[in-house]
Amino acid sequence: MRCIICHSQKQQLLQDARGARFQVCEECGFIMRDRQQSLGREEERQRYLLHENSRENEGYVQYLQRFLNESVLPHAAADCRILDFGSGPLPVLTELLREAGFTTDAYDPFFAPDTSYTAHTYDLVILLEVIEHTSDPAAVIQQLSQLLNPGGIIIMQTQLVTRQIGAAFTSWWYKEDPSHISFFTRESMDVLARRVGMIAGYPGKNVIKYYAKG
Repeated sequence: MRCIICHSQKQQLLQDARGARFQVCEECGFIMRDRQQSLGREEERQRYLLHENSRENEGYVQYLQRFLNESVLPHAAADCRILDFGSGPLPVLTELLREAGFTTDAYDPFFAPDTSYTAHTYDLVILLEVIEHTSDPAAVIQQLSQLLNPGGIIIMQTQLVTRQIGAAFTSWWYKEDPSHISFFTRESMDVLARRVGMIAGYPGKNVIKYYAKG
C-alpha cells in the first residue's frame, strides 16, 4: 500500500493496546488510521455534536481569539475574503471573523454542506483542527489551493507528530479521538505543500501555513 501523501511503498503497521491500527510511512512520517476502523458517516457526525464549542464556552472563544490574533489577522487585509473550511456544528470562528468585518464563507460537509463556496476565490482559507479528519488530505488541499487569489494563504492548525513514532504515538492522547484519521509530521506537510505547488511555513506550534511560491 502506498502513502497517500508521498506515494512511498515503505509502510509500517502500528497497533496500540486497544487494537487500533495505523499505517506509518517510513519516508515522510504520515500516519493514517486503518480505514476499516474509521467511523461511519453518521457516527462521525454524532461525534462532532459532542464537542462543546459554543459562544457560551469562554475558554473555547478565547482559544479561537488567540488563534485569530496570532495566525490569521496578521495576513487579513480589510477587504480580504476568507473561507472557514470545516466550520463545525456551531461556526463560532466564522462568526468572530464576520464580527471583525471580514467577508467570510463557511463550509462543513455535515453542518454547512452548501458547496457554493467553490464559485468564489479567497485570500485566506482556514482549516482549524480539520485536516486530521480528512481521508484524502491531498485532494482537499489541492482543491482549496485552486480557490486562492494571488498571494493567498492556507492556514491550518493540527497536532503534528514527531518522527519518533512507536510507543510515543500509540500512547498519544490526540489519536484517541476516532474521528482523527490523518496525522502529519513536518516532513509530510512539506511534501503535501510541494504537491500543490506551495511552500510550508511553521510560524507557531502546530500551525502550518501554505504560501504560493515566488
